[in-house]
Amino acid sequence: MKETPRSAFLSFLFRVVGRLRRLPLDVLGGAAVVLCLSLIQVGGLRVLDLLERPSYDDFEVGRVAERDVVLDRDVMVVDEKATAIRLSAMERLVPPVFVLDRKVTETMQREFAAVRELVLDPASRGLSSEADVKGAYFRFQARLPGMLSEEEFTLLFEAAAHPRWREALSSLMQRVEEQGVFRLPDSEVLGYADTVELRIPSEGETFRALSRSMGDVLTRSRLSEVIEEYRTGYGFTDREVEALDLFVSRFVRENVVYDRRASEEKRDALLSNVEPVVREFKKGDVIVRKGFVLTEDDVATLNLLKRYRVFTVPRSFLWEFVFSSAVLFLGFLLLRTAPDLQSSAAAGFWGFFSVLLVLLILLGFGLRILFPPPEGVSPGVLLLLPVCALFLPVFWGRERSLLAVGFLSVFFLPFFGFDMHAYLFSLAMGMGGVLLVHGVRQRMDLIRSSLILTVVSIPVTGVLGGLASLSLTEVGTFMGYGAANVLVSGMLVTMLLPLVEHLLNAPTRFRLLELSDLNTPLLKRMLAVAPGTYSHSMMVAQLAEAAAEVVGANPLLARVGSYYHDIGKIEQPEYFVENQRGTNRHDDLNPSLSSAVIKAHAKRGVEIAKKMGFPQAVIDIIAQHHGDDLIKYFYQEAVKKNGGEVSRENYSYSGDRPLTREAAIVMLADAVEAAVRALSGKPSHAAIEKRVHAVIFEKLKNGQLDDAPLTVKDLTRIEETFVRILAASVHTRIEYPDTKKDRRSE
Repeated sequence: MKETPRSAFLSFLFRVVGRLRRLPLDVLGGAAVVLCLSLIQVGGLRVLDLLERPSYDDFEVGRVAERDVVLDRDVMVVDEKATAIRLSAMERLVPPVFVLDRKVTETMQREFAAVRELVLDPASRGLSSEADVKGAYFRFQARLPGMLSEEEFTLLFEAAAHPRWREALSSLMQRVEEQGVFRLPDSEVLGYADTVELRIPSEGETFRALSRSMGDVLTRSRLSEVIEEYRTGYGFTDREVEALDLFVSRFVRENVVYDRRASEEKRDALLSNVEPVVREFKKGDVIVRKGFVLTEDDVATLNLLKRYRVFTVPRSFLWEFVFSSAVLFLGFLLLRTAPDLQSSAAAGFWGFFSVLLVLLILLGFGLRILFPPPEGVSPGVLLLLPVCALFLPVFWGRERSLLAVGFLSVFFLPFFGFDMHAYLFSLAMGMGGVLLVHGVRQRMDLIRSSLILTVVSIPVTGVLGGLASLSLTEVGTFMGYGAANVLVSGMLVTMLLPLVEHLLNAPTRFRLLELSDLNTPLLKRMLAVAPGTYSHSMMVAQLAEAAAEVVGANPLLARVGSYYHDIGKIEQPEYFVENQRGTNRHDDLNPSLSSAVIKAHAKRGVEIAKKMGFPQAVIDIIAQHHGDDLIKYFYQEAVKKNGGEVSRENYSYSGDRPLTREAAIVMLADAVEAAVRALSGKPSHAAIEKRVHAVIFEKLKNGQLDDAPLTVKDLTRIEETFVRILAASVHTRIEYPDTKKDRRSE
């Protein structure tokens, strides 16, 4: 069965919906947020355009202009007066619609056939006697009663006896049959079109449309002119011309009539597609000069600009909306694959970032209304994009922050009015902000970076102003606006960052640096009650930080996570081998109880971290640093004691497997450090390398790294880093002479 257009559309719609349902929820959510942000930006710009319409109320015809009027943008203006004139002219040039009346046409054709058969044919055979004429007349009356009197019929019959007259009449009938005879309306209704549209009805409600030149339109008055042409061309006598006039008056009917409704519909359809008259003005065009007397044309142009409805080129709502959405969504797709944005805190960060962009857009609109920049200075300088540049490095790495700033600068091009100098200013300040803030270690460094960026903005805006050919005054204003932009951005970030850190519980650089301070009460307590665990954690931190560096993870997060990964051991430090001195508490315990004590430290560590308000990323490392791996020693002891009937689940950790690179690295560093420490004596480089490889391979074989975004290449680099650091930590030292002498004396 043939598919209808409606069913085809519904089928296509269902296929699209089906594919959308297979997309990840975060992608669909991101797309929705992107569309909303683009709509807010582009829609807000439309509102601003309406609010920022220029005022020329002080300009009147005959007065002297008190100021120059110079356009600060490219403007396309709809000239409504000229457009109305165009529409009026086009209305009079729309071809009128005529319809062929089939009933009238069929009646006229029957009468023409009777004339040919009963007048032209007998006359052509030379039948001219009185009896012949009488007989033909009665036969005609039998066919078309009352159409002609006997005298009129005799006039036609006598004229038809001449071949030239028969030829002229046949030509006239053929022309009427082919062209039809039009009944024209008033000239005001007809207009001044060069053509008319002739609609010939077909089956049902369809018709065949033909275009006819006005010169080819046949009317009764035009037929009179044709007969006069025949008089001259054929040399007819008055009686022969009278016979043609008689034929036209009695047998020719107006079978083509004016269709008012169809003509109006055609006119409305054509006029709706008429392009408005657009006047284009370029940026820098001088509309009025100070000191000159205003003319009517000057005031008319000003009034036209005052009511403009099409704004800065290429200020097209749809084009800008699609452009902004595509750029921002592409940036989102690239950045969402970042491993450090796959954690449980990612949703909170994206939500915060979306709200931040909305606030920046609205704040930019507000500043444009309250503090509109003077001529020559782009309103884009009022967008506080450096806020993003100063915020992002606190959450992300340098490369991803630079990428985000690049996409945001392009996304805000509509806000800049596609002004390249404003775009370059925002891009330069954004990139500079990222480079300055990345690597700062204290909150005061953030303030210092903001001040440096403010100072740097001055020469940058000066150079851009010079490239834009601004005057010295305009360059100075541009520099002032640029410096204020960066300074205010820095102040906002400094004030809002602690609040954002608290609301998102995010692992910002500043928060992590505070937690990495070894003098924190929690670490000092660990050193006091569990010195072995403390020493182990310090070594794990050294390994994890170096490994995170080589694979592009967050080294600071890995180090902090390592410091606190065993924080749960401070509750019962004596049950962990690194804190034991001679006596092993587990010698008197059942393997199942020992296993329960060992695996409880991860759960207890999570509880302590939550109580202390640690960032979720650090809590995840504490919870995942053992995954669901087997506590092998006590499991084997239980197997020996119970003869093999032991549940592995009872002797396995109850945490989740690592979901981030940092958590996986801490897991590997924790296991590797403990395994190498267990080697007797001073192990060789080869022994350390063998043990490290065995530990990592076992974790991989047991599936502990299945959910972590680490590649085989990453694991190879991590292994090499671990071996290098561990080998250096157990190196041998040469014996000094005093040491040898002391040993001999012993």
